Amino acid sequence: MKSLQQLEKNIENALEIIKDLQRRIKTLVKENKELAALVTEKEIRIDGLQKQIEDLKAHSDQELLEKYKDNEKELKKRIQSMLIKLDNLEV
Repeated sequence: MKSLQQLEKNIENALEIIKDLQRRIKTLVKENKELAALVTEKEIRIDGLQKQIEDLKAHSDQELLEKYKDNEKELKKRIQSMLIKLDNLEV
């Protein structure tokens, strides 16, 4: 009889452990869903920031290219002016 009572006690303890584990699993599943949503949100934010960086870089590159083109035009004008002066000296 005593072993039957011990068995019942063991079963009750096991059931209590199972209930605790089920609650913990439910909590972990909920946390996992929340974290997955957070990861998705952060990935979207990162993609947006990367796009902004690319746009800024492209804009910056374009400004730099325009600056170089302006410098090139100015140098060509100066060289042409110097060549004209040289031509006038030879005459």
